[in-house]
Amino acid sequence: MHRHRVTVRPARSDYDSISEYYDDVRGFGPDYFKGWLDHIFRHGDLESRKRVLDVGCGTGRYSTHIQRRLGRPVVGMDLSAGMLAKASAKVDGGTDLRLVRGDAQQLPFHDASFDAAILVLVVHHIEDLPGMTGELRRVLAPGGRVMFMTRDHDEIEASYIAMFPGVLEIDLARFPKVSRLEEVLEEAGFTGVGHFREANPGFTMTREEVLAKVDGRFISTLALMSDGEFTAAREVFLRRLEERCGDGPVSTATFTFVFADVPG
Repeated sequence: MHRHRVTVRPARSDYDSISEYYDDVRGFGPDYFKGWLDHIFRHGDLESRKRVLDVGCGTGRYSTHIQRRLGRPVVGMDLSAGMLAKASAKVDGGTDLRLVRGDAQQLPFHDASFDAAILVLVVHHIEDLPGMTGELRRVLAPGGRVMFMTRDHDEIEASYIAMFPGVLEIDLARFPKVSRLEEVLEEAGFTGVGHFREANPGFTMTREEVLAKVDGRFISTLALMSDGEFTAAREVFLRRLEERCGDGPVSTATFTFVFADVPG
C-alpha cells in the first residue's frame, strides 16, 4: 500500500470538549466493553494485583468495571479535567474509584506505588515514549505489570475508518508501532515484553450505525478536523464504504495488547 509519510505529529485532541459526548459515541454497549475487559484482565494479569492504576482512564468506562470486579480500590488518572468529571459522576457508594489528574509522562505517584498499570487506547497520545515507560517503571513495584491496549499499523490500515480521508495519515503518525513500544519497554528495564492481538467476536455494525458514529466523531482523530474538512471527507468515506461493504455488515476493530513486567 502506498503510504503518505507524515513528518509532523498531529495536534493534541481536546478531551475537555470531547468529554461532553464521549460516552455517547464510543463502544457498542455493556457486552462490547465486557469482551475487552476480559482481555484486559488476562493480559494485565489483574486478578492477582492489589494496587491497580488506570492511566488515561477517561470517563472511567473501564476503571469502574475493573474496580467492581476486583472488589479493591482502583486509581484512575487522566490529564483532562472534563473526562475526570464524567468519571466522577459514575462513582457511587459501591465503586471505590480514586481519581487523580496527572500526566502519563510525569506520574504524580511515589515509587513502587502500584502492582499493575493499564493504558487503554492511550499510548498514541504520548509524545515522549521513553519518558512515559520510565515513569511506569518507577511507579510499579517489583513484580508489577504494565499493559497497553493499542493498535499496530497493519490494524489501522485494515480498519474501515482508515477509508475516511485523513484518518490513516493521522493515526499512522500518532500510533507507535508495537515493535517500537516493545523496544522502549525493554530499554526502560521491563522484562517478559510481549504482545497478543485480540478480537471482540460477535460485534458488527450496519452502514447506518457506522455513519452515526462517524457523524458523532467517535474517535479523537475525527475531532481534529475542521467542519469543512470533515464534510468533504465524509462524502468520500461513504462512497468507499459502499464499495467495500455494500449493504453487508461492517466488522469492528481488532486491538493489540502489549504487556511487560518489572523484575521481581
